[in-house]
Amino acid sequence: MKGYDVTLEIYNGNRLLADCACVIIVPEPALTEPGHIRCKAREQTGQSKHEFHALGQMALYQYEDGDYTPGQINGKLQIVKAGESMILEKGMVICRTAAGNLTVLSNSSGNPRKLLEAANRYCTRWVRLDI
Repeated sequence: MKGYDVTLEIYNGNRLLADCACVIIVPEPALTEPGHIRCKAREQTGQSKHEFHALGQMALYQYEDGDYTPGQINGKLQIVKAGESMILEKGMVICRTAAGNLTVLSNSSGNPRKLLEAANRYCTRWVRLDI
């Protein structure tokens, strides 16, 4: 997307899955230890935490309403921001694309609802404690 100096993209192998404005990374260990969850945005600003909170909440509520099913991906997910890379072996990414759409991708065999709940809980507490 034009206008941004920083990229934030999700890959599966060499295949680009999403060009993101912000992303919540929820590895499976986050089900028992929320400190594993990571949030990244193209442009980290004071507003970013509110965006993460809204993204986590929207993903959970829309899933509960049956508005979407997370995309199931085989293999590792790679999250790349400004050339730095993070590999997600098992878990879920919740992304607001550069176009503003919600994208949820999972390479976990576990319950997607549990991962979405963990993300929502983490973002809710993180915003509340840090405002």
